[in-house]
Amino acid sequence: TDTRRIDSLWSANHLKDLLECVHKLHGATRYCGVPELRAATSRFETALKQEAQDMEYHKDRLVAAMERILMWSEQTDWPPLFRSQGRNAITE
Repeated sequence: TDTRRIDSLWSANHLKDLLECVHKLHGATRYCGVPELRAATSRFETALKQEAQDMEYHKDRLVAAMERILMWSEQTDWPPLFRSQGRNAITE
């Protein structure tokens, strides 16, 4: 839903709401182990705050990173990966 929201807010030029959405997403990435998404949200958030000329570029990079994670999650049986990581952390 964030991908659609980001595209919608961008298209409507609601940059204040877009910044809020991206800021929340950036915060969430700090707890999820998604370094590419974290970097993309950070760069886009900074570009929005600075009203940088390359905001659209950073928006496109963020959306692409989000799409790659969605594709990965659809193609990967990821819950067992997290369970095994949790067991390894406990035994180490």
